[in-house]
Amino acid sequence: MQTNYLIIGQGIAGSAMALELLSRGKSVVVMSQSGKSYSSDVAAGVYNPINFRKVKYVNHAAIAVPLAKSFYTAAEQTTHMKFHRKSEIIRVFSGEEERDQWSEFVGNQQADFASSQTASEALSAKIKAPFGTGMVKGGGVLDTGMYMYAVRNFLQQQNLFRDEWLESSLCEFTHDGVNYADRIYAERVIFCEGHLGATNAIHHEIPVTPTKGEVVHVSIPGLNATEVINGPVYLAPLGNDLYVCGATFNPGKNDENISHEGREELVTKLQSMLALPFRVESQFAGVRPAGKDRKPLIGVNTMNDRVAYLNGTGSKGVLYAPMLAKMLADHLIEGAEIPTELNIRRFAKRHRI
Repeated sequence: MQTNYLIIGQGIAGSAMALELLSRGKSVVVMSQSGKSYSSDVAAGVYNPINFRKVKYVNHAAIAVPLAKSFYTAAEQTTHMKFHRKSEIIRVFSGEEERDQWSEFVGNQQADFASSQTASEALSAKIKAPFGTGMVKGGGVLDTGMYMYAVRNFLQQQNLFRDEWLESSLCEFTHDGVNYADRIYAERVIFCEGHLGATNAIHHEIPVTPTKGEVVHVSIPGLNATEVINGPVYLAPLGNDLYVCGATFNPGKNDENISHEGREELVTKLQSMLALPFRVESQFAGVRPAGKDRKPLIGVNTMNDRVAYLNGTGSKGVLYAPMLAKMLADHLIEGAEIPTELNIRRFAKRHRI
């Protein structure tokens, strides 16, 4: 089988890369094995344009937010499934300093995303917010499980999906492409493997750092929140009084075992934010990929230009994946420059990539 691009991994990043290239008339084959580890499987899917800790917009927010909304809307139309919704985010301030910073931030910005609006009176009575709340209007929620299922189903219908994992020893690279096991011939292979990229022999020099995170699903009768609530933890509504609550942050850990410590951390933080009783229904763990400088990793390998890369999206994967897929597609198809702070070549002096 001949194709323009062979994409390895069908998490949030790989799904975005496949849809982006297909929308440009390019052919793809996606290879991703059932049971492989993806943080996408347990991600809450909340995307948020604001760094609450520093009270400022995240990098590239002005581009990433509208692009994420349009991309996921188009993906729903392509796959004929529903998995995305826009959502306001209620920020529960951690103290007077953050409250004052928020007020100054809203006043000094055009406030496309940040707002001085507060939680409704009904919701305020159900949460603990002694320092007040603010509102984010540029957020959204992606049902990551349904999204990946929809994309996989769409690809399978067109015979563009392979339920297997790439064996690096079976890749034969030439000056104009890659031959995989005498079965798939592609112009380029694009690796979107998440934290598994840290052990790939083809591009082991790229510094991917695994970060373990745990979430719980909790039942909260009477909360009736339609917005995402973000404080010491976030709460995203799933329907029928069920919410996903997360997430812990353990850099360097790559096991996917749920822990008592993770559960207790989330429960304690949720108790400090919520004025209603709740019950933990289930617990999940996943491993996110991040660059060593905590910035995404995209680009083409300097030692082998048949190898491209989209990874390291960390906790911003849902927000950044459509933007990064577009940037990489622009580069591969049109020769557009990739921003230096995102390009894997920023590590070229330390590693041969």
